[in-house]
Amino acid sequence: MVKRKVITVVLDPALQTKVNVGMLAAASKHHIQLDGKVAFYFETQYTYTGNKNHAPRTKETYNFHYRNLWKFLAHIGDFDSMLMLLSPRLKRLPAMKVESLMAYIRYKKMSKSTVLSATQGGVPIVHVLTQLPMHCQDDWKANRPLKQFTSALSRLHAAHYHTT
Repeated sequence: MVKRKVITVVLDPALQTKVNVGMLAAASKHHIQLDGKVAFYFETQYTYTGNKNHAPRTKETYNFHYRNLWKFLAHIGDFDSMLMLLSPRLKRLPAMKVESLMAYIRYKKMSKSTVLSATQGGVPIVHVLTQLPMHCQDDWKANRPLKQFTSALSRLHAAHYHTT
């Protein structure tokens, strides 16, 4: 028997409650059954990238990006897109919202003084609990994390049969 490693993303209790309610509503909208307790976790035996075999370091990098995307989507309240990150992988899901993915990239790349919006100079994106505008993080100084993220995202969508 292979021992499974589980890493749980811990959210603020009020935010986790909002996520639970929002994800159950999103699942219902897409005719997907979920149990009442929604939590995000990773397993070494489970892959978000379908049957494609990846090196351990690649899996680790992809999971890092998935965890951070999960947190971001929770903060902006995009529960439909969060469905794709549940484990085990669900079937018949819509693709993630392009607007949310572009906002995430801006969130990671733009300076901390920048108010986050989906487009340059667009309407500010607000935190789902506080309803205050969010600010960018400026975490990605180089393009390498962006390339890793887009690669992870591509594999995730391919595993859900969203390919071009």
